[in-house]
Amino acid sequence: MPDKAHPTDDEVDLAALFAALWAHKALIVLITASTIFIAGYQALTMEKQYTASAVFEIQGGKSNGINLRGELGALASIAGISGLSSNSSSEILLERIMAREFILDATERLSLRDDTYFNTYSPKEADPQWKAIIKKLIGWSSTRQEKNAVIEKTIQKNYGSYVNGSITGAGAIVLSVSHRNPILAAKYANGLMEQIRQLVEEEEDKDKEFRLSYLAETLADALLDLENAQSNLKNYALQNSTAAPENFITVSMQLDALRMERSEAKEFINVLEKLKELIEFGDLDNSAYQALRLNSPLVDDINFRRVLGMSETISAWSWPSLETISNVNETLNDRFSRLSNEIANIEENAKKYATNAEDLAKYTRDVKIAEATFRVLTEQVKSQTLVAGFKPNTFKVFAYASPPLSPTSPNRTVFLGLGAVFGLFFGSALSVFNSIRKGVFYLRSSIISAAQATIAIRTKPIRRLVRLSDARMLASLEKHKPASLEEAQISIANEKLICLVNAGGKPLPSQTAKILATLSSQTGRKVALCDMASRAQTGQEDIASKNIGGLTMSASSCGFDTVQKGFSGLSFLTSANFKNNLEALLSKYDQVFICSDDLKSNAMLIALKSFHPSVVVLAGLHKTKKTTLKHISSLYPISILFHD
Repeated sequence: MPDKAHPTDDEVDLAALFAALWAHKALIVLITASTIFIAGYQALTMEKQYTASAVFEIQGGKSNGINLRGELGALASIAGISGLSSNSSSEILLERIMAREFILDATERLSLRDDTYFNTYSPKEADPQWKAIIKKLIGWSSTRQEKNAVIEKTIQKNYGSYVNGSITGAGAIVLSVSHRNPILAAKYANGLMEQIRQLVEEEEDKDKEFRLSYLAETLADALLDLENAQSNLKNYALQNSTAAPENFITVSMQLDALRMERSEAKEFINVLEKLKELIEFGDLDNSAYQALRLNSPLVDDINFRRVLGMSETISAWSWPSLETISNVNETLNDRFSRLSNEIANIEENAKKYATNAEDLAKYTRDVKIAEATFRVLTEQVKSQTLVAGFKPNTFKVFAYASPPLSPTSPNRTVFLGLGAVFGLFFGSALSVFNSIRKGVFYLRSSIISAAQATIAIRTKPIRRLVRLSDARMLASLEKHKPASLEEAQISIANEKLICLVNAGGKPLPSQTAKILATLSSQTGRKVALCDMASRAQTGQEDIASKNIGGLTMSASSCGFDTVQKGFSGLSFLTSANFKNNLEALLSKYDQVFICSDDLKSNAMLIALKSFHPSVVVLAGLHKTKKTTLKHISSLYPISILFHD
């Protein structure tokens, strides 16, 4: 039979795993039912908790903030007065609910110290005896804690466990309180909600008072700034001229005109210097005049010629005398010096006018800013004063807490579900452990794969035949022979010695050997059956017996000979004449079947190793051990595997 693929040792065979679990289904069901019963009992006996919830919403007072529009808003931004709204978010409120200060306040309001559900402190509590002995031996001294501190810590711990706050998708706050008494749970939930309402209302009042106080102080500061700015502007007007910007513009224009005149005088002086050099050089022809015009076009300027007392006509050029040039040059130098002094004086006045203009602009700007700030704050104080008297309903209650009718915990469905899951898990783990411990096969494919037999046959037709009497079995075989038995008969037709081994299957090897021997004898062969599990038969003296190799053989009604005497299990295998007796049987019979129904199978296989028998193994699910089949396969190749 060809080898079949099977999982390696490092892989998990899921089919075999599920088969093992299915084989232990009764155990798994028993454990699961037990855990479900225990979980149900625990759910029924546990202390019940009732949860009451109050739903409310806190809307921020948007009208309480400083919100200005248009020009006033822009001025407020410039003045540094922006929105001062201090609305608390729902997340921050939930954190404050779980804070120590809020819990202490709730303890006093709701008298949580008197509730043993929150205050679980017991002054009679002491360490267990074993713990006290260990502390005494090691010299451990426990510090005594103050009673009030312990009670406070205990209440805070239980408060965090039994009080829960959450936010819905729409922004509402759900405050839940768990208690063993449904009436107290609703009372505490409503009490905490009222405490939150008072806290929010007090903070809003403080916020309004703070805003009004801040605006009043800021308005006073703005008024003082306005008065100082106006006083500075008045003092400046008394000490200085308010026409400083206009005076600065006038002197600026004068400076421009004087600077132009000085520049013109300087240019005339430079041209006179060049003209003086040409006259002193003495070459006064027309080419010299043209060169002078090219280098200094100012010689043709009307004003320049007027200064020299020359004709204004360009073509009428005459060279001036050195004396004239000297006189004009001296006059121009005097004019240049006079203009420079005048420009310096006017620049000093211009600087003074510029400084005065800057101071005037600064004082004017300060007055305008102070007036704008004072105006903005005045309007804001008016609006805040009006708003302070209006108290909008920012705390809206959607649902007051009412005593719950049924407990919220323990959840029996969850307990039963967890019990079922744990039972399935533990039962499955125990089943897998037991299957590993037993080491048997749970799948037919696993048996066939491990045996690697030439032929694998189901034992269903054989089990039907072994229940019949000898006569009826012969009649059934003659009428209808199962195809699987024909395959088995063909497989061992040429074998001299056939050994049937019991590996936990049914029917037993002695019953299977009887059917195989019957089939073989029907073909005309002389067949002997040696059953190590049977005893010597009596009461058949009318049947002829014969002695072969020290064994008494008698004919059966099925057509083959069986051992009547001398074949008694292990004593036959260990006797000194074992090989001689077996060789005598093999010489007298065409086929010899040897079988054993008990643990003698291993000894039989070892004793028959020198005769090279054909091995037939009977295996069964949940019975055949893997080590047994592995041991048989290591001794002989398996010819036929009968499995259920």
